[in-house]
Amino acid sequence: MWVSEECFRDEEMRRAVMINGDIEGVCDFSGSRGRLIEIEFFYDFFDEVLGLFKLSVEGRTLVDVLQDDWSIFSSSAIGELVLDSICKDLAPGFNAHSLVEYSDAIIGRIGVWDELKKSVMKDYRFFSNHGSLDSFSSFLPQASLPKKTVLYRARILPKGKTKLKRTEMGCPPADLSTAGRANPPGIPYLYLCRDESTTYYEVRAVQLDKLCVGRFLVQKELKIVDFNAKTSLYLVLCNI
Repeated sequence: MWVSEECFRDEEMRRAVMINGDIEGVCDFSGSRGRLIEIEFFYDFFDEVLGLFKLSVEGRTLVDVLQDDWSIFSSSAIGELVLDSICKDLAPGFNAHSLVEYSDAIIGRIGVWDELKKSVMKDYRFFSNHGSLDSFSSFLPQASLPKKTVLYRARILPKGKTKLKRTEMGCPPADLSTAGRANPPGIPYLYLCRDESTTYYEVRAVQLDKLCVGRFLVQKELKIVDFNAKTSLYLVLCNI
């Protein structure tokens, strides 16, 4: 059977159809006209997907899990048609309305993920040395601050001072550290900006305030992982 990009919400799967599509025609599942690819192209992916689950009398339907957790299909109705077609060949014991839950191995990984979230959100706030970070970070969008990037921080000059020492431009002492957007109370973090003028607003400077601006040079490449971005299950399983 032939499937089109209109059957999928997952951007990576849509892109796969457009790049690898064999013919132009009418999709067997959505009825839309466009570039088509044989559904067998995705069999390896769905074989991996089905391996994530086990049948359960108290679970959610397979199509609901894939829609709610991973937004694979353009609609649940399309998902039902595609899954029923695929399950006939790959997993006769499953269909779109089979009640499923994640396998024990996946539940264990979810537990590790919850520990990592707690580490980042509550223990270290945006930083983590959790041992599992590397295994997850490869599936998440990443950015970096290159070595020798210049960053800025400003401080309002206290009355009677004409400048501040270099040692006074870093993060505040722990006993003076209040809660901020990233740091919890008593744990000082250093807030820096790429743009010098942004620091003027960060310190809430008003007329007649005098500022001291520090320049900081990144000594080595810093990796940043974006936990807010949605991850494509197709991309994850194809990279395993």
